[in-house]
Amino acid sequence: MAAGLLFASLPAARAQAIDVFAGLNTLTAKQVTQIPKLNGGVFPSAGVELWIGAIGIGAEAAFRATTTTQNLRPAYYDANLLLSPFHITRSAWPELVVGVGY
Repeated sequence: MAAGLLFASLPAARAQAIDVFAGLNTLTAKQVTQIPKLNGGVFPSAGVELWIGAIGIGAEAAFRATTTTQNLRPAYYDANLLLSPFHITRSAWPELVVGVGY
């Protein structure tokens, strides 16, 4: 009886998940002072998220597949703190994201 009460009072185990993703993006921006103009192009990207319950951390990186007219290959990356407060359905839920990147 004591063992049954002990297990009944323990909180439910939190789920863990790792999400890995890849994609193709595009970006267009006007030239501002010293920063060169980005005329679109394909930016392959990849990232990972680690979830422990409703809280997670993530990182993503993207780079331009071809060089620009100035012979540059821009790259962008970010790191994020994620929060998923509730699930709408089993496969759909909102994510609140705060992060830093370059």
